[in-house]
Amino acid sequence: MSGARIRRLIHRAGTHLVLSRPADPPVVVNIIGKVRSYTAQELADGIDQGDRRLTISPLDLGSWPAPPKKGDRILLGSKTATVESVELRYLGDELVRYDLQIRGGV
Repeated sequence: MSGARIRRLIHRAGTHLVLSRPADPPVVVNIIGKVRSYTAQELADGIDQGDRRLTISPLDLGSWPAPPKKGDRILLGSKTATVESVELRYLGDELVRYDLQIRGGV
């Protein structure tokens, strides 16, 4: 499965979000991502109940200074969540998605 195919799947199941990095000037990009809650089995060190996983495609980031990092913010409708951690997911040597652990904005 290619990165483009994974992007299409994320877009099909996802929602419109805004990713921002507090800076001077701030860095902002509109994206589509898939947000889901962690299961009880996934709760471990550093993952709190209420945290969520956001999956996004690196193909959507444009000129964003990739990858996203801890402290970046996600605007979910009118609520803001903060990125706690980021996992880079590869298929072979192709970066196909980012899985972000986000907190807040509920």
